[in-house]
Order: sequence, then C-alpha cells, then structure tokens
Amino acid sequence: NITMDKIINPELSFGVYTGFVVGIIISAILPNLNLPKSLYELAKGIPKWNYLASMFLQLAVYPPLLYLSWSSAGFSWHWIESGWYDVDRYYDRMIFYVMTMQLSKDLYLIRAIPMLLIHHLLCQFGLFFFYELPFGIGGIVLSIVTLEFGSLFYNLELLYPGDKFLKWYVFGITFSGISVGAGMIWWVYRACYRDDIWWGSILFLFVSGFSLVIIRQLVCRKHCAHYCKDHEKKEHNNKENNNKNNKKHQ
Repeated sequence: NITMDKIINPELSFGVYTGFVVGIIISAILPNLNLPKSLYELAKGIPKWNYLASMFLQLAVYPPLLYLSWSSAGFSWHWIESGWYDVDRYYDRMIFYVMTMQLSKDLYLIRAIPMLLIHHLLCQFGLFFFYELPFGIGGIVLSIVTLEFGSLFYNLELLYPGDKFLKWYVFGITFSGISVGAGMIWWVYRACYRDDIWWGSILFLFVSGFSLVIIRQLVCRKHCAHYCKDHEKKEHNNKENNNKNNKKHQ
C-alpha cells in the first residue's frame, strides 16, 4: 500500500517533485515568449504550443527512454513482468518524472477546462500507485508509452484537422487502446495468482485502465462523427452551388 514514507522517500520525491516544478515553470514561460502568433491560437480551448510541447515528449522523449530501459535488459520478457528492483529501472523512473512534468504544465488550463484537473490528478495518483506495484512494471511503462503514442496522433489531428491525419488518429487511438487493454488483461490475470498484491489494487487498475481506454475511443468516435457530418454538409453545399451556377449559365 502507498504510505507517506514511500511518497516522500528521496528516490521518488526528487524526480517527481522536480518534474512537477519544471512543468509549472514551462507553463509560466512559454505563454509569455515572443513565439509566432499561430502557436497561441486555440484548438479545443488549448494553445497550439501546448500540443507541440506534448508531441515533442511523445515522439522524442518517451520512445528513446523506453528503448534505453528495455534494451538494457536485452528486450527480455523478464523486463516486462518484473518489479522495480529486479532489473535496472532508471529510465523507467525518468518516464514517470517526465510525465509528471507533462501533467503539471497543463495546470494553468484548469480554469478554462475544469475536467482537466480531475484527469490529471487521476493520472498523477496512478503514477504513485504504479510505483508501489510488485510486478509487471515493464508492462505498465510500455502501456504508458503506447498510450502517449496514440495521443500523438490525436494532437496532430487537432493541429491539422481534415483528411490528412484523421486516419492516423483513428489508427493510433485504436491500436494503443487494444494493445493496452490486452496488457491490462494479462496484468490482472497474473495479479490474481499472487499473494503480495492487494485486491483493491487489481480492481483500481482494471477499472481505471479500461475506463481510460474506453473514453479515449468514445472521444475518437465522436470526433470522427463530427468530421463526417461537416464533410457531408460541405459536399451538400458544394452540390447546391454547382447546381445554381449551372442554372445561371443555362
């Protein structure tokens, strides 16, 4: 179970709380820099620079850290199913710290998007929760990076709406959701046969994990439905304009 001595121990606190502070600093500096005006335009209520900052982490930080960690164990299955202290988890901790930074950089958006606070608090609690799990840490880390991979295409679609990235968005969200869902089923199955993990932890991961995957997929479906509706409306308007032009020429 998570206890205060675990939360404030130097091994965890330095990276997590440093990441939190760095994220706050980033959110205070970037909005006040003399960046191109287009980066301050809003997409779904969030400045475009924020999406780009997240995409940088999703593309250039999380995958290399995952590679460094897993390759240090020879890409073995043992890395996936072992705990925090069975293999070298240095780079896995870095992923947790960077994610804390990514979450805290969005806190200035809470007034505009109140639900963001609930989402980010749940994610941060999840990081503390994952830190105390006795096994399957590699699988958890792999799931986190996979979900961020799916979110990368979500960010691309919001920055460049239209046909260009819509299919990649659907692929990224669906692929990451199926992969992580399968991983959670494996984790829960293994956890049920262990004596060193509380049943409440199993229930929390199962419910919160699948809820996140399902919500992401529903958001994707809603986004695609809006796109199809707008696309049909544009085609209908174009046909009407063409018909009007043809009648004028006649």
